Amino acid sequence: MKLPGIVLPISLLALGVLADQTFHHAPPPAPAPAPAVAEDLDDSAEALHKEITAACAIPDSVPACAPPRFAAQFATRLRALDPTGRKFERRWIADLWAGDHVAAYGLGWLRSRRALPALRWRLLNERYFHAWETSKPDAPESLYADAHFPRHHVLILAIEAIEGRPFHKLIQLTPGQRSSLWREASSCDGAPAAMWLLHQLDGVPLPCTAANKERRIRCGPPHSMGGGAIGSSQRPAPGRPCVSRCGSSVG
Repeated sequence: MKLPGIVLPISLLALGVLADQTFHHAPPPAPAPAPAVAEDLDDSAEALHKEITAACAIPDSVPACAPPRFAAQFATRLRALDPTGRKFERRWIADLWAGDHVAAYGLGWLRSRRALPALRWRLLNERYFHAWETSKPDAPESLYADAHFPRHHVLILAIEAIEGRPFHKLIQLTPGQRSSLWREASSCDGAPAAMWLLHQLDGVPLPCTAANKERRIRCGPPHSMGGGAIGSSQRPAPGRPCVSRCGSSVG
């Protein structure tokens, strides 16, 4: 008859042990990216920083500011103002976390391994799409042409300059990252960059012309300054596969 009175304290003790394991021994969640503190530059260094930003910010500047051209234009003055490179490195890493892709040019030139976490994070989260008029808006070789993704190429150039190997051998998507990109690529709200990243990093085949046309009619065409799609009254649920008449699936 006394057994129920014993069971209750033992049950409470078991709950306490479970709570202790949950709160004290479970693996902590992955930390969110923490922006670096921007480095204060003197007037001469600040002027050069602004000059580099102005020269390398436009989408067509990738060839002009790629590693060899960047060094030819700016290396002498950068070394004169900051012989160790640490001041510009700290400033550019802070700029990169703040969303300024131009910083990747300088970090690649510096071969900054401290910048790799920021560069990788920005590559997977950058959604800029440089749009232009074309007679073949739905052809995969047109819609997903590398030139539509200049900011991604800046980040890739920096990663490859630092690591000395092709980027697709350096970045492996986690299951969570892969699922997130698939959800985005399958939604009208998704950016073309999500599918482009899946193609580049996971070898996923690009959607065929018919699939792209159906998506454009349903969702509207992609646009510049961040990707995504313009307006749609019929938005598929996130993660819903997009299957076209050509039998290609993008989800």
